[in-house]
Amino acid sequence: MRNRVHPFWIMGLIVALVVTWSASYPARAESRSGEEVVVAVGEVVDDDLYAAADRIVIDGTIKGDLIAFGRVVLINGTVEGDLIGFAQAIAVRGIVRDDVRAAAQAFVVEKGGLIGDDINVGAYGVALQAGSEVGGNMWAAASQVSSAGRLAGDLVGGAQSVHIAGSVGGDVELLVGDGEAEPDFPLELVMPPLPEGFELPRIPNGLSVTPEARVAGRLSYASRFPVVVPEGVVRGEVIHRPPEIVEEETQPPAEFGSPAWAIDQGQRLLRLILVGLLVVWLASRGLYHTTAALWTRPLSSLGWGILSPFAMLLFLIVAGLVILGVAALLSYILGSTALLTLLLSAATGTIVVIYLMLVLYIGALITAFALSKRIFRTRTVHPVWLMLLGIVILWVLTAIPVVGVFIGIVFVLFGLGAIWLAVRRIGVVEAEALGT
Repeated sequence: MRNRVHPFWIMGLIVALVVTWSASYPARAESRSGEEVVVAVGEVVDDDLYAAADRIVIDGTIKGDLIAFGRVVLINGTVEGDLIGFAQAIAVRGIVRDDVRAAAQAFVVEKGGLIGDDINVGAYGVALQAGSEVGGNMWAAASQVSSAGRLAGDLVGGAQSVHIAGSVGGDVELLVGDGEAEPDFPLELVMPPLPEGFELPRIPNGLSVTPEARVAGRLSYASRFPVVVPEGVVRGEVIHRPPEIVEEETQPPAEFGSPAWAIDQGQRLLRLILVGLLVVWLASRGLYHTTAALWTRPLSSLGWGILSPFAMLLFLIVAGLVILGVAALLSYILGSTALLTLLLSAATGTIVVIYLMLVLYIGALITAFALSKRIFRTRTVHPVWLMLLGIVILWVLTAIPVVGVFIGIVFVLFGLGAIWLAVRRIGVVEAEALGT
C-alpha cells in the first residue's frame, strides 16, 4: 500500500530533481535571453534550450529539453524532452513528450495540450483543462488543483482545494482542506494578477468530485470531514482519513537546581561565551566606545534603550519606504515584480534578525562588558578577559529565579541605549571632522 505523500515532500523532491538535473547536464545546450524569447513556427532547435526572458513562446520544435525562466512560458509547439519551468504562469497548449517539472503561480495544461509522462509541480493553482492529456502521474503541491482532463497515472499531492472532473487511470491520494470552512487567509489576496490570457478556475474549498469523473484505482484522501463521491465514479475503494494532528508536548520549565536546569544554564553560558568572543573579535573598538557612553551617561542609555523598540519600528517604516521606492523603480525598468518582493523581504528580514541579535545577546553583553571594565577601573586587561568576566556576572545574575528575568531586561536596555549614544557620538565627531 502506498504511503501518503506530504506536499512539502513533493516540493522538496521537485527542487532536488531540478538542482541535480541542472548541475549534471552537459554544456552543449543552446541558450537565449532577452525581453522575449520565441521559437517560431517551423523552427527546430536540435539541442536543449535554456531560455530566460519575460515572455517565452515555443511555437516550433525543441528536440531536447526546455529549461525556461521567465514571467510567462507558452508551449504551443513541441518539446521532445522535458520541460523545466520557473515562471509566474506556464501554459502547455502543444506537446511535451517527456516529463514536466515546474514551479509557478499558475500551471495550466489547456485543451489539446499533451504531457507524455509525469508532472511534478509546485504552484498556487494547477489546472488540467478538459481535452488535455497527461501520459504519466501527477504530483502536485498547490493551493488549488483542478483535474478535468485525462490523467493516465496517479494523482498525488496536497492542496486546499481539489476538483476532479476528468479521468484518472491510477489511484488518487490527496491531502485536502476542510470543505466546510474557508481558509483563514486566502492566498489570492497577496498574489499578483495573472498575465493576460491566464485564468484559474474557481473551485470550492476541500475535495469535490463530479459525476462525470472516472477514477480507475482507489480514491484516498485526508481531510477533517468526509465528502460525498458520486456513485460509480471510483472503481476501487474510497478511503477517508482524518488528517494526522501532531500535538507538541509542552514541557514545563526545568525546576531550579534540577539536572535539566543545570543543562539549560550550561548551554546558555556557552551561547553567551560564543557570541561574546565573536563581538570582541569583530568590534573590540566599538565595545570601548559603548562602554564609555554607558558610564558617561547611564540614565540616557537606559532611556534610549527603553525607546529602542519604537525607534526600530520607525526605522523599519522609513527603510521599507526607501526600499519600496528603489524596488519599484527597478521593477519598472526591468519589468519584474518578483524583484520588488525579493528586495523587500530580504531587507526586512535582515533588519529584524540584526535587531533580535541585539536584543537577545549583544545589548546585555555590552552592559556586562562595561560592568567588568568598571570593576578593573584603570587596570589594563585584555578585552577577552573583560568579556568573559562580564559574561559570568550576567549569567549568574540572570540565573536567579524570577528576579533574573528583570535583571536581564535591564542589562539589555542599558546596552541598547549605549549603542545608540556611541553611534550618535561617532557620527557627530565625523561630521565635525568633515566640517573642519
